[in-house]
Amino acid sequence: MINKYRKEIDLIDQEMKQLFLKRMAITKNVAEYKKQNKLPIFDANREKEIFASLTNDINDPTLKKLYQSFLFKVVELSKIYQKEQNND
Repeated sequence: MINKYRKEIDLIDQEMKQLFLKRMAITKNVAEYKKQNKLPIFDANREKEIFASLTNDINDPTLKKLYQSFLFKVVELSKIYQKEQNND
């Protein structure tokens, strides 16, 4: 039974990897746009919108907190990637 669960998690991890790579490809485009238009990488209002819209329907407080941490890390990595793209 545990192997079945692990296989399911492995599939989900593969999907998450593909989504992450897709997100970062779009992030690269965002970085280029921001550089061309002299916009800052950090946009506090945008981050507030993201966190509010993606977490307001999670009812389990523990899962909500964990997802917020996950989302925070993804956004943080996106900002790091944007900075690296703008330094090229």
